[in-house]
Amino acid sequence: MVDESGAGAGFLLNDNDFNGIKAPLLAVHGVIDDTVPAQADYATWLAAPPPKFFLALPNQGHNPPFFPTVGQPPTSLNLLVDGVVVAFLDAYLKHEKDGVARMEKIGNVPGVATLLAVPK
Repeated sequence: MVDESGAGAGFLLNDNDFNGIKAPLLAVHGVIDDTVPAQADYATWLAAPPPKFFLALPNQGHNPPFFPTVGQPPTSLNLLVDGVVVAFLDAYLKHEKDGVARMEKIGNVPGVATLLAVPK
């Protein structure tokens, strides 16, 4: 959704948009993203029913945490994001009992990443 000033991107969902949806949610967002403001993604996350997870990446923008630089090996942040996503998929697709605990361990690194979790 773009506001009246034309600033911003992305979209906002509210409680009604999640009626009947029971799928788990993992949102991953760079806190200084100037393409899609983190506040918009966080507001969407708040409106979603559990299980839900929000991985906040301070000092990160829109793409760098998700895509390694072409021709370069993945960074430790790329590997952190990948690890949280794999643990999330393991928890909710493979029903691995330690998936959420792995997400919390991988996704909470002071100054690098914070995982907000509402697993139930």
